Amino acid sequence: MPASFRRHDSTAQNISPADRQAYARLKAELLAANIGQEEVDTQLNRFFWQCFEDDDEDEGEPERE
Repeated sequence: MPASFRRHDSTAQNISPADRQAYARLKAELLAANIGQEEVDTQLNRFFWQCFEDDDEDEGEPERE
């Protein structure tokens, strides 16, 4: 049974457009690799955590004009 990306597709709606493009590339790679759900979840969870951590770091920086 192929891996499901439904939950990850929903999460991807909450990241920046650039990160969504990176997600689409990673998703395509994972689909092509035909790996199991557990490995898909592990890799995408890691990807999303990095996206959200990077976003949190950006929020802590002062605005530049």
